Amino acid sequence: MTGCYIIEFDGIEGNEELIWRTYTTLTQVESAFCSMKTDLGTRPVYHQGAERTKAHLFLSILAYHLLANIEHRLLLAEMV
Repeated sequence: MTGCYIIEFDGIEGNEELIWRTYTTLTQVESAFCSMKTDLGTRPVYHQGAERTKAHLFLSILAYHLLANIEHRLLLAEMV
């Protein structure tokens, strides 16, 4: 079913709060990559070589880390 998640924690010890935090983290990551693909234009590019593919993936991950850092700093600034 499209748009539905089933969270299964096999072999991982955790309570409901840990499972919920994991789920919300997953949705935040998916949202960030969706934004990067549409707003920043990092849609899949069909590269001819493995090195170019690795570089494209590296830049996408780097962009996500920058976004996460900015969001974290904004959250900290709101707490002050």
